[in-house]
Amino acid sequence: MIKRHFFLIAAAALLGLMIVALVLRMAFADDDKGGGRGPGGGARGQSVSEAVA
Repeated sequence: MIKRHFFLIAAAALLGLMIVALVLRMAFADDDKGGGRGPGGGARGQSVSEAVA
């Protein structure tokens, strides 16, 4: 039974680990960065500051 469904079980385990990694990455992400991935490379966002006189 295990030998027959080894690759299915391995794929499900790998998918579960990827989901856990994604959740941990979102939990520990810096909130001061704007935007996500896109043009400009990676997850580096552009921070904009506004000065009020």
